[in-house]
Amino acid sequence: MNLLRDENRKLAFQSNRTSNPLFELVSVLSNFDKPPKRPEALPFTVLWSFDDVHHDPDAAPSTSNKARPHPPNVIRKADGIPLIKSDYDDIEKTAQVVYRANLEPLPCPPGRPATFSFLKSYYPDAVKTAIRELESAHPVIGLCSFHWKAERLFQHLIQNKSNAIGKTQSRGSRKKKENPLTSQSSTTNSTSGPTPVKPTAGATSSPDPAEVAAHRAIETLKRKDPALAPANDKMDTTDNSGGLENEPPAKKQRTEQTISSEGSVLSTALSLAAKPQEIPKTTPAPVPVLHIRVTASLNNLRDIFSTEFASITHSAELLEKLEALIALDGSKPTSSDNVIAFLDRIENADPDASNLSDDDKDASWGHHQFTAGSMRIASVLVDWQVVGSTSVAFRLIAAAVKTCRVARHLCFKKSIDCSSFLSDNYLELLVEQLWNLVKDIKVTTAVQDSGTAPSSGALSDAEKAVGATLQPLQINELKAWMSTKNIPLSGLNKNPKKADIINLIVASGIIPDKAFIDNALLTVSEVLLSDNYLVLKSNQRRKTKKPTT
Repeated sequence: MNLLRDENRKLAFQSNRTSNPLFELVSVLSNFDKPPKRPEALPFTVLWSFDDVHHDPDAAPSTSNKARPHPPNVIRKADGIPLIKSDYDDIEKTAQVVYRANLEPLPCPPGRPATFSFLKSYYPDAVKTAIRELESAHPVIGLCSFHWKAERLFQHLIQNKSNAIGKTQSRGSRKKKENPLTSQSSTTNSTSGPTPVKPTAGATSSPDPAEVAAHRAIETLKRKDPALAPANDKMDTTDNSGGLENEPPAKKQRTEQTISSEGSVLSTALSLAAKPQEIPKTTPAPVPVLHIRVTASLNNLRDIFSTEFASITHSAELLEKLEALIALDGSKPTSSDNVIAFLDRIENADPDASNLSDDDKDASWGHHQFTAGSMRIASVLVDWQVVGSTSVAFRLIAAAVKTCRVARHLCFKKSIDCSSFLSDNYLELLVEQLWNLVKDIKVTTAVQDSGTAPSSGALSDAEKAVGATLQPLQINELKAWMSTKNIPLSGLNKNPKKADIINLIVASGIIPDKAFIDNALLTVSEVLLSDNYLVLKSNQRRKTKKPTT
């Protein structure tokens, strides 16, 4: 175990260097067929092969069931760290959606859900499609050989569903009325009731439509006159005791008319059931994308860019700068209306919306969100002030990443072979634009009383000149102006000095204009004159006041 810890520490150190070895894994991990041997850049604790589970004390299954480790313990990030509960919950919800869409509708034996082994044996293509869809939505599941983590997750899901159904059946909360044409088995101890229909070779679990129509017609005859149909459901109109020959003439005529009428109904039903029906043309079924979500957190975005979009330049620098700018965020974002509308359009885009053209779908998904109307990346994100805060910037990046994943999901579900996606270009443009907005913003973590910048470097001549123009202003005026510009007093004590406040204003890059400074100085002069007048009046009263005897 000590050797494993040393290896993990070594890889963790390498992952923080500029040349991250995980970048070299992108081409390998993006393929559906993973190599059986663990890549050297990945630690042992990523649990590449199933056998690795039994050598990891945090992931080893119980001795009573060694073949079924708990999925939350074996799904690991690229650095070998287990997922947090919220991340695993998102993966499990996606697996449920994928299972219901691809595996649950398949014809299976009656009763509980089919086991995963049954699905792999009889529907290998559907299982492969489900695995590919799950791993494309959450690439972390693909960090293994032979897709054993995705298979274990589906196996765990099916087992839970089967257990739930078993508990319901054991309680006897609901009793289903069997249909003699659709039931495939019955209890051997039953002495009454319909004889079960035995499936012939090559038969499916679904009954013949013609038999269903005939059965319904016969049941209709029985309800109107039970004497018209014998117990074996055959349309035999003879009677063992003489039948119609022994009945009165009036009743015999009515019975013959009823038989003729109901017989025509039965023949019509049988002919309609035997006639092949034309299948109406329908529009393609919508592709569900609600399960595709991207958390707008700093660590999650770092993982995404390092594994999925490592070729995008300035992504690491942008996230590092945004992390430093978090300290300057106000209590409420001050984003412009255009930025909020732009973000809402990207986050809530619907691939099945009626206003989308063919140029906005599938491999071109993202074209409408990023170019419709007059709202484009360059025209909306004009400066950092309109963005408002780092939280909005993180949401913009996460929405663009989600657009890229949805585009891949749509093409995969529709069997469209694509080598490039338009959404990737928009993600790269967004990163480049945000980087241009924030790269020149200076961020300080501490200030000095002398008016110089923190230890990261001295103030430039231009910054010193700006500080000199602010020096005559009062502290309360500087703090009031910072409040209007949402510049927080981060890193300062409860009663900051004027030099500290001026340094913070200069570092933010937002400088008061000349009109504000002149107006503030005029106000200060008036206050000083007023104070001097009060002092003079007080002295005069003190001199004229008569001494008490």
